[in-house]
Amino acid sequence: GWVEPNNPGGKSLYAFNPLAEEYSKMLVYRTNRAWRYYGQNCGMMYLVSWPWDKENDMRTRQMQANGDIVMFLGGDPDPTDRTHAYRAGETVRKNLVFIWDGVGENTLSASWKLVDAKGRTVKDGKEKVSLRQGDIRKMPVEFTAPDVKGKSAYRFEVAFDAEKGMDNPANATVKSDSFAFEVYPGNGEEG
Repeated sequence: GWVEPNNPGGKSLYAFNPLAEEYSKMLVYRTNRAWRYYGQNCGMMYLVSWPWDKENDMRTRQMQANGDIVMFLGGDPDPTDRTHAYRAGETVRKNLVFIWDGVGENTLSASWKLVDAKGRTVKDGKEKVSLRQGDIRKMPVEFTAPDVKGKSAYRFEVAFDAEKGMDNPANATVKSDSFAFEVYPGNGEEG
């Protein structure tokens, strides 16, 4: 079993496996941003307690995608879709997701690029959206999967920005996002 870390000699649940902390951060980040897209204010439950008024791992983890700005690269049609394999010539559809829960209006922006395994930019673009308090918007981005002779690795990278609010520590996790995927030859032959 496990015990609270505030117990003398106690052991945190996350101390039982070195990957538990990494997995927990990924789970919280992806879950928080998905919940925010669907209009749910986040707050995941934990199996340990911690002081909210002091800097600590649990507080930092909970802040992920839980500030007044949330921006991420989502799937299509549902932003939680993680399709990561396409055929050459197939239309790749993703969504840039923008959420503004701060006061007044804000302009959020995204600079995106599709990068091949050698780091070369294959396609790129910029999007900008003005949001009022409480707005949630997804902007579709689509392109044709490149022609390839064999299985090829690509990465969709996005840098996000906002006119206001990016200096808030709770918004630190929304400055960039990326998604790795593969493209296979269009003729059905494995490469």
